[in-house]
Amino acid sequence: PYSIILSNLVDVRIWKIIANSINLLIGGTFIERNAESSKELLKFILVIGSITNLLVVIVTLSSSLVVPGVKIDVPIDGNYTALVGFPIVYKQLFPETSIFKIKDLGMLSKNFRFKLLPIFVMCTLTIGQLVFFHHFAQLLSIWITFFSCWIYLRYFQVLTSTQNSSYMVGDASDTFQLIYFFPDLVKPILRPIFDSTHRVFIKLKLIRPFQTDEVDRSNAVAEQRGAKKISDPVEERRKQLALQVLQERMV
Repeated sequence: PYSIILSNLVDVRIWKIIANSINLLIGGTFIERNAESSKELLKFILVIGSITNLLVVIVTLSSSLVVPGVKIDVPIDGNYTALVGFPIVYKQLFPETSIFKIKDLGMLSKNFRFKLLPIFVMCTLTIGQLVFFHHFAQLLSIWITFFSCWIYLRYFQVLTSTQNSSYMVGDASDTFQLIYFFPDLVKPILRPIFDSTHRVFIKLKLIRPFQTDEVDRSNAVAEQRGAKKISDPVEERRKQLALQVLQERMV
């Protein structure tokens, strides 16, 4: 059982050592500053990583009983918390900040922002496992880490403000919804799945529904970070009709 925790500190692949080191040295500084606590960063890495490792072990062992081809004798080196989880935090803190810009290339011209980094990392790691490594447990670890990190940041992370001694539990902002981590092409397919799962999680009391004031407060914080406000077409239509009725009455 101790390997569930200690494996968070071990990597056997050189590319992961380099990527995690850069993430911890550079990205960890920004995350620690925003959380205003070193304990929060340590908790994010060890607790989320340990939960991910435990889930991977349970699912892998269960799958091996049903699918004979699943290997359970291949070690999982470390975890993907820094590699997968940190880009989610970057999207949360610097959503519209550009990482680099590609210009004068026609359709290939792109302003690559931090909000695109999580899905880019997930696609790269997933394709790598499917095409080159063929490691089921590693692929499982990547996606479980993604959902575990997002759930923690969305519903459970406690952020305090030293200025007015206030605190926030989770990030209820509209821009941090799970659906906005994925491309527009697959949103119509994923939205009913995510909505159904969300309702089930609430009924099981695994997560709590956000109050209106929590959403408004989180949206205000997200806008201060540079996030663009998401307009609800239904709500906008209602506002337009109400404004039209008001104008007609005034006339």
